[in-house]
Amino acid sequence: MKKGVLFAEVLLLLLFASVSCVKTPASDHGASASQPTQKPYSAGMTYHEVYDPETDFDNRFGRTFVSLIETDETYYFHPTHSGYEYYCDKLSGESGVLCGKPECVHDKAADNAECGGFTNGTAANTVNLYEGKLYYIGDAPPDERGNRAAIYRMNADGTEHERLFWLHCDPAYIPQRLDCHRGKLYGWNCTETVTDGVPEQLWSVSCFDIETGDFKLICEGRGYSTVMPTLFYFGKYVYICASWGLHSETGGDADAQAWIGTNIRIYRWDIDEEVLETVAEDVVGSRIGPMPSIWVETEDRIYIVPKIAFALDGENTETTVYTVNDGGIEKLFDFDGRTGNLDVLDGGVILYDFDRERQTIPVLIKDFSGETVCQDEWDMRFIGSLAPNASFCSFYAVMGDTQTLYCSMLLNSNGKRGGSNCLIRCRMTNEKPELTVMFVTENS
Repeated sequence: MKKGVLFAEVLLLLLFASVSCVKTPASDHGASASQPTQKPYSAGMTYHEVYDPETDFDNRFGRTFVSLIETDETYYFHPTHSGYEYYCDKLSGESGVLCGKPECVHDKAADNAECGGFTNGTAANTVNLYEGKLYYIGDAPPDERGNRAAIYRMNADGTEHERLFWLHCDPAYIPQRLDCHRGKLYGWNCTETVTDGVPEQLWSVSCFDIETGDFKLICEGRGYSTVMPTLFYFGKYVYICASWGLHSETGGDADAQAWIGTNIRIYRWDIDEEVLETVAEDVVGSRIGPMPSIWVETEDRIYIVPKIAFALDGENTETTVYTVNDGGIEKLFDFDGRTGNLDVLDGGVILYDFDRERQTIPVLIKDFSGETVCQDEWDMRFIGSLAPNASFCSFYAVMGDTQTLYCSMLLNSNGKRGGSNCLIRCRMTNEKPELTVMFVTENS
């Protein structure tokens, strides 16, 4: 059985847990197969009023290409660019690859098809839990279009993998991230294409019925410097944030043209009526990094959080959070001249970076009114003990809410750059943050 990592609580400086034998979860009572308990929607309801944990995607964890699932008993984690699913038992604190085979080497091999936790992802390295089953995209023999991507599901203990259906759609629409919400699998794609000899990017958002595999294209767009779309699930609606760079008309070579702003468009897809509408659109005077996130508190309170922002010529560097107002998009607040990575949380926004000299993560958390919730510094000197010759490489995302945060990062280890994925939980307390190493993978 998998030699795992103990789920050890520490205060600031972490003691990396000793190796122990782990037991995969036989079932997960936190994922009920009972009838949906969806609340009837009415205008003005908040996200937490419309959210149904039995059927709805948990927006705390919809960041970049990372999958994190929390139930009453278990965490499930699928790292970026990994072919394995991991779990952590909340009661015992034991964690490892989701596989109960006693002689399996698990993720010590890059492609271990015999491992129960192996998902062999070809596109979206994301996993979803729905009615007690884990759903994922995996490799398959090519269909009539040459697509090799198919939807699979398995039990919550990593057993009985089965292929449900191929993704019968144009390869340009194969999802790069996949989320399960109210019986549908929603995904987006952003890919390079050429139109009339001119290179550009095509982005799209689509969905698949989880039972039949029926495909529906929701929206798509083209343009130069397109930024990957992000989604937010709000009861009967799916909100979509799409953005792309705007350039001056002069200069010939597009790469040499001056960047003059970023166009942001917010769509809303009605799941029941299958109607798409544009909620807001505007141009902001900054260069937004990939995958700006949105948080929808109510229909009238929509927040837009760039992953990172770059100042345009003549502007001061400013890390800005935006909001929707009367069909347009305007500045809500900034971080007082501080720069770094931004992620949206349930209840606010976090600004963070890695101080390589001090081996710390300075963090600043604000609520959606712009008030400071927390300003702190997480001590990360324990990273060197997590894997052979381990050191910080890069962040993937910080997820969660303003009280419990989950930091997904890539570590240099085993003599190579980006050798391991790591997930750390931080519980904000009145005194010191409580940091917990939840997962360290063998292969990234």
